Amino acid sequence: MSLVAPVLRWPGAKWRIAEWVVSHLPWHDAYVEPFLGSGAVFFTKEASRVEVINDLDGHVVTLFRVLREQGAELAALLALTPWAQEEYDRCWAALKAGGLSDLERARCVVVVTWQQIGRRPVDVRTKWRFRELAGQSPVTAWHTLPDRVHYAVTRLAGAQISQFPAVKLIEQVQGPEALLYCDPPYLREIRSGTRMYEHEMRAVNSMTS
Repeated sequence: MSLVAPVLRWPGAKWRIAEWVVSHLPWHDAYVEPFLGSGAVFFTKEASRVEVINDLDGHVVTLFRVLREQGAELAALLALTPWAQEEYDRCWAALKAGGLSDLERARCVVVVTWQQIGRRPVDVRTKWRFRELAGQSPVTAWHTLPDRVHYAVTRLAGAQISQFPAVKLIEQVQGPEALLYCDPPYLREIRSGTRMYEHEMRAVNSMTS
């Protein structure tokens, strides 16, 4: 298994085409990603001198901050976490109730996003997944998570992780050596009616309207 693989399963993730995207990125000294999501492109590309990764979703930001700062502890907890409907139900309820430590919140986010059916916001309850995941037995795929976490810890070491509205971050980026990679959520009106994101995008006439 390639170590460059998702820790977070998230709507709109670009893991299947991430290498293609990276191959088309121009040279840059600073890399800024305002809509991080699962971080497919960030984790696939080589590290830049300056990197800023951002998402408005608090679950996403908490998970990646925990990966960077408490990655070994998270990997150990995930290695002991079963693929089980009872665990999915417990983690979903715990996230809904709130009050968790950042470490336990991150673990529950991974459990819910992996063990749910489809890719939905963490607060959307689905049935538990028992069929294959990415062409593998779900349990087989689940057991690769500690290795994925260890790679993510290394990759995140020099990154700045923020939680701002994307436009606010974009407005702060200056200089020809900075690359903005923007992959915003799909607009509700161009996808099926199911809810996919905690924070929806909306169409506007301009960035300032």
